[in-house]
Amino acid sequence: QVAPGQPTGLTATAVSATQVDLAWTAATGTVDRYRIERKTGVAGTYALIDSVAGGMTAYANTGLTATTEYFYRVEACNTAGCSAYSIEASATTPADAVSASASNAEITLPSPQPSRYLRPPSRSLQQPLRR
Repeated sequence: QVAPGQPTGLTATAVSATQVDLAWTAATGTVDRYRIERKTGVAGTYALIDSVAGGMTAYANTGLTATTEYFYRVEACNTAGCSAYSIEASATTPADAVSASASNAEITLPSPQPSRYLRPPSRSLQQPLRR
């Protein structure tokens, strides 16, 4: 057995303030697992964040910080060794919409609505009809 080929086409997409989705094209050869590494900011240092089964070509990185740039790379591994790293991909998480809007929030209460449970008084409580 030989080490697998390099994964290609790595993309990183920020889908929320706390999540980046990764996708890549499968490496050639036998792949037992993909090792996913991340660094924070251009000057950061890569560290292993997870490993996924060889049949997978996507990963959701959750628990991230808003307005932060993340860089990723992936390598394919089997019992013979690991491939070269994929080309780097990056994504910047957006601002946290909830906390950004909460600081300037206005609370709008709904206008009072008549209760659907109120009924006009029964006929027996009203004055008798006069003719």
